[in-house]
Parts: sequence; structure tokens; C-alpha cells
Amino acid sequence: MNRNRQRGFTLAEVLVALGIFLIVVSASYALFEGGRNLAARGEYHAHRFQAARAALRALQADLKGIFQGGSYDAGFIGKHGGTEELPLDSLEAVAFNNQPKLATPVTTTLADPPPKEFDISRVIYSIDDLETTKEKGLVRQRTRLVPEIVTVKDPEEGLEEISPDIVGLRLRYYDGSDWLDTWDSTSSRTLPKAVEMTVYVKAVFREQEEIEAFSTKIFLPVAASASR
Repeated sequence: MNRNRQRGFTLAEVLVALGIFLIVVSASYALFEGGRNLAARGEYHAHRFQAARAALRALQADLKGIFQGGSYDAGFIGKHGGTEELPLDSLEAVAFNNQPKLATPVTTTLADPPPKEFDISRVIYSIDDLETTKEKGLVRQRTRLVPEIVTVKDPEEGLEEISPDIVGLRLRYYDGSDWLDTWDSTSSRTLPKAVEMTVYVKAVFREQEEIEAFSTKIFLPVAASASR
């Protein structure tokens, strides 16, 4: 008998090797799946942040140009609606604008706007969830007042979609001592000293809907001169 003949693997050795192989494969798959989920979650959060930034940037641009008094002033009107979980506030005011033209082409958005123009416009911010309009989410309606007074005949005229992912809007107004849910300058004859803006972004991840709030504050320097 040849004692140098190579001996084969035993059943126990094969099972141990197979077990180790399965552990390595499982760990590799878990690592790959975890990386893929992390990348998808990162893209998901980036999309929500982008929607929130676009909305808050548009609000800030108009609030910086808010003024009071003169022939075109129809008041700074902030209304509170919706629920605490999902507010549906609205804001109407007159502002100096350096924003995209009133007639925004359907193929463009505020992320890729047409050329800007300077004017004085009445702006209305609200949440549009109506099935009858093509614009959804946070919308802005602008009625240009200068150089000519424009009468809006079509309720959708001048309506611009800022972000369809914004499903809630919460606005609060600082009077110097307290934060208020509503504001009406036609009664108080003053503008708020600051405005707190919160937008609620809806997104779907892994077939699960989530709504997250993003907030910022902006001070209105014009309020000090307007109250004198």
C-alpha cells in the first residue's frame, strides 16, 4: 500500500469550509446592501434639503423687499390654517421684486428660472393641493403693479410652482415681544420685526412616506422705519 497517497477531505471538513464560505458571502452581501441603502438614504435626504432650500430662499427674497405704505400697499396679511401637524398658512404682501418674470414658461422652474426683472408686485404664498391646478405644493402668485396695474382675470395667472414636495407651510410673526400666528398690517399699521418660516417636505423612502420640517428666521429691517 502506498502510504504517500493523498487523502481526501472528510465530510466534517467540507461542512466547515462550506459554513465559512456562507459566512463570508453573507457578510459581503450585508456590507454591499448597507452601502447601497446608505447611498439611497443620502440621495433621499439631499432631495429634501434641496426642496427646503429652494422654498426658503424664495420666501426670503420676497420678504427682504417687503414695504408698507404708498398707493400699491394692500397690507401685510398672514393667515394661519391647517393643523399643528401640517400647517397650511398663507402670506400676502407687496414687495420690490428682483425675481423671474411674471410669465414663467411651463418648462422652467425657480431652480432654472428665466431672466429676472425689477418690479413691484403683490405676492401671495400658499400651499396648492387642488386637483384642478397643474402647480402643486408651495406656490407663489405674483401680480405686477409697476410699471402698470394688472388685473388678474385668470385665477392661475402669475402662479408659479416653487416646489411640489412642500406640503405644509408655517409662518409666525415677531412683534418685538411675542411670536404670533397671524398678522394684519391694515389693522396694526405695522410690519412684523421678524418672520419665522417653516416648510414641511414630503418624500417617500422604501415605500414609506415621511414629512420633515425645515425652519429659518428672517428679520425685516424695513419694519423699524415703517412703524415710525
